[in-house]
Amino acid sequence: MKRITILLLTAMCLSSARAQGVTIDSSDGTSDFNLWIAAGVSKKLSRQWSVDLGGELRLADNVRSVGRFSLGAMVNYKPVNLLRLSAGYEFIDSHSAAKNKADYNSEGGWNGLNYKHTDAFWRPRHRIKAEVSAEAPKLWKCIRISGRVRYQFTYSGALSVPRQSYKFYSSDQAPKDAYDELDDEGNKIHHDAVPGHVRGDLKPGYPVSDPKEYSATKDHCLRSRVKVAYDRKRCAWSPYVGFEFFNDLGSSMTLDKTRLSVGCDYELTKHHELGLAYLLTTEYDGAAKSRIHAINLGYNYKF
Repeated sequence: MKRITILLLTAMCLSSARAQGVTIDSSDGTSDFNLWIAAGVSKKLSRQWSVDLGGELRLADNVRSVGRFSLGAMVNYKPVNLLRLSAGYEFIDSHSAAKNKADYNSEGGWNGLNYKHTDAFWRPRHRIKAEVSAEAPKLWKCIRISGRVRYQFTYSGALSVPRQSYKFYSSDQAPKDAYDELDDEGNKIHHDAVPGHVRGDLKPGYPVSDPKEYSATKDHCLRSRVKVAYDRKRCAWSPYVGFEFFNDLGSSMTLDKTRLSVGCDYELTKHHELGLAYLLTTEYDGAAKSRIHAINLGYNYKF
């Protein structure tokens, strides 16, 4: 059994590393700081079966707004001591803040004024997941190495979000009827007394409703994680470090993001457990990448 477990852990690491065979530009993109707060309940039904229920709230935009919240449930089955099979469902509702985006003209230029305003909105998602978790026998009676491979399917329905298009005058202009006289040479006389359009004035008929349409999406993702933890018997503290790959199954196993986690779990009593961790998530979009720094606070009740 020990050999089988070690082979499973090795396969998890190799599949993730080989799947990320893409070239990533080292230039930094955007970054954000989040606070993630999670709470859960675990019920052991028998020696082999257990159920997990939990929810999470994520504060994004440097902890200035709610980024998302989620509720989910997992059913776990342990055929042998060091192996666990799990399946579950999670409802996720993500929030996008209102934003203004430059509205370019037909020549691709921008006068510094025209823009489109998209209202803030929530977008629900439904996620089904199945995973295999394995642990290697403890090293020196205190070091536990574990691995997890999770497949998740996420569905988002089509959505129409209110958006308004604003166009402004880009320079000071006089209306056409301001040139109502000719001089001796036949040139039009501009009457300064006639009011014109000042740069920045909103053009007639604007803003115009221009809803932002989001199509339904179906995402298939493979998540592979390796974790090393200090786990000594009768010790309430359990510090750990983990690393996880997120691969897009719908795009030839393209590496979407990675996540480094460094934290510690603390067992208050037999039933109550607290967790504190720092997470660094790096998201890849072609040559660009962005980072999310997060503090994760967790609580779990076991019975």
